[in-house]
This record gives sequence, structure tokens and C-alpha cells, in this order.
Amino acid sequence: MRYARRRRGKKRPPHGCSGAATQESANPYKSRFQIFLKYRYAGMKEEASQTAQRYEAVKNQRSEDKRVMGISKTEMRGAALKKNRSGACSHSKPCHIPAAYAISQETVERVRTVLQEDIHESIAVFKALADPLRLRILKALALEDLCVCVFVELLNCDYSKLSYHLKVLKEAGLVECRPEGTFLIYRLTEFGRAVLGGMGAIEKLRQEGGET
Repeated sequence: MRYARRRRGKKRPPHGCSGAATQESANPYKSRFQIFLKYRYAGMKEEASQTAQRYEAVKNQRSEDKRVMGISKTEMRGAALKKNRSGACSHSKPCHIPAAYAISQETVERVRTVLQEDIHESIAVFKALADPLRLRILKALALEDLCVCVFVELLNCDYSKLSYHLKVLKEAGLVECRPEGTFLIYRLTEFGRAVLGGMGAIEKLRQEGGET
């Protein structure tokens, strides 16, 4: 009975040998692969360390170059901007306009001023007019001041979507709102009426041009 239990139990290593040595001799490829991974990982760490050292050396060299030249980062950016803006004609800057094209220096300066103007407000207006739904809202408000609920009903539009379009129109300065009890009433601003009148004039000119 005792002999049978010993045979069914775990196989013991031979006398004078450890279990690790037995496993290594039983599967030599596994131990070799582990050794390969160990040295491979060590090589990767060394390579990463060398890359970091090279990067730090390049960074230090660039900082030293900037210090020697006496040019800060802000001054370098300013120099780049000035270089990009050197396309206009003047006595101190090179002119790329052909000499055969007759244009005065005063005209060039006026054009330069126009091209450097802030156009964010105009962009906001054209963005507001670029959507058909927002244009329909403006035309409806030209008839009468209306509540949001009227647009929700007649345009078959969700309140959240309609709220976004009204927000764009309001940010462009075309409409404004006022509370009346529990209702929110929208109406055109003076600027909005002027813009809508200009669009009406454009549509009229297009129709007259199509007829002729």
C-alpha cells in the first residue's frame, strides 16, 4: 500500500540533484530563451540611455548657440514674422511687384492697411448667414418678433438644435432676445435689419440680371 502511494505521488529528483537543475535539463530551450531575454533587455536599456544622452547633448548645444548669438526665443519669432511680412514695396524693403505695373506707394500702403484689418466680426456674420435655417429665421423675424416655440413648431426642429442656431445669430449681432413672462422673444437688431436689407438688394439684382 505504501509503495503504491509513492508511485502515484510527485516524481522526486535523483539523489544529489536539485529540482531547478532537473527542470533546466528537462527543458534547456526555456532557460536559454530566458537568458536571451535578459541580455536583450539590458541592451535596450543601454541603447535608451545612449539616446537620452545624445538628446541632452543636442539640447545643451542649442541653448549654448542661442546664448552666444544673444537672440532670445521671442526675438527669433519676431524676426521670422518680419521676414514673412516683407512682401510690400517700400524704400527699405525689396519690392516683388513688377516695374511694368504702375501703382503708387500710397495705394500700396492703403492696400496693406486693409489686408491687416481685423475681420473676425465679418467672418461671424457670413458664418451666420451661411446656414439656410438661420437665414429663414432672420427672414421670419423681419416680419415680427417671435418666440422660440414658434420656430420649434413651424420648422419641425429640436429645441437644442434651434438654440444653437439662435446662439450663432446672437453672437454675430444679428438678433437679440428679451423675456416676456415665461416666454423668450427674439427680434432683429438694427444691424440685423441692415444686413437683411442688403441681402434683399442682392437678390433683387440677381433677379434683374437673370431677366435681362
